[in-house]
Amino acid sequence: MSSNRPSRAARRRSGLPLAALALALFSVAPGAQQPVPVAGAAPSIEVVPVRDNVFLLVGPGGNTTVQVGPQGVLVVDTMTEAAAGALVSTIERLAPGKPIRYVLNTHGHRDHSGGNKIVADAGSQLVAGNFAGQLGAAGAASGLVHASNFNADAKLATQRQVPILIVFTSPGCHYCDRVKQEYLVPMHKDPAYRKRAIIREVTVGATTPLTGFDGAATTEGAFAAAHKVFMVPTIKVLTPQGGDTGEAIVGMLTPDYYFGYLEAAIEEGLRTVRGK
Repeated sequence: MSSNRPSRAARRRSGLPLAALALALFSVAPGAQQPVPVAGAAPSIEVVPVRDNVFLLVGPGGNTTVQVGPQGVLVVDTMTEAAAGALVSTIERLAPGKPIRYVLNTHGHRDHSGGNKIVADAGSQLVAGNFAGQLGAAGAASGLVHASNFNADAKLATQRQVPILIVFTSPGCHYCDRVKQEYLVPMHKDPAYRKRAIIREVTVGATTPLTGFDGAATTEGAFAAAHKVFMVPTIKVLTPQGGDTGEAIVGMLTPDYYFGYLEAAIEEGLRTVRGK
């Protein structure tokens, strides 16, 4: 390019995450800091090779350092919530077929940790820094991601062409715990299901703030009521626009067949989203 304007990567150098700065000081080969194109990378993210399998991702929502290893990906900082979908998409193309296994935060500000929950859904198995604190004890125990922003989830679902599976629960519900631990948590941790559904949890009756599919502010309880959910556990599979893809699964029904009900609901959701 003939422009004399510095690249976005150069303009943001002074704001590198701590881990990226350490890598730059100790392991950067000469000339390795120039952005290079990555096939299919999100246009809003610049990929800067640091060394070998280490990359700096520079985006509108902050900077992220990524290390690709034989068994998966380490992610240091997750940008903002708005940029997290593009971040996950870029990581998936940098490391095709490899799960995100570790997430670290160097700071608690939203440009370092705002995308934590979306990155968690992409498959992180071990979290550190302030990430575990953000999810809270209940989220860490359940292994599921509690819904906070369906507008952001919808963008990620659109990119992946998958439906959003929501389990509606309430505190003290024994069958809710069984559904989560016996069925949904294993699905959430299985890499194969990342290509089939995004899984979220909503607490019926809760006043916890929530962003709806349309971007409007609401609460978990109001969201559940709007979707006519009054019994738990209830599972609904929705399109990225927030519409139903089939009938809800209310209660635990027959445990021996419950996995089959879930599979059928996800398959119907995939057919609806992908137009097949």
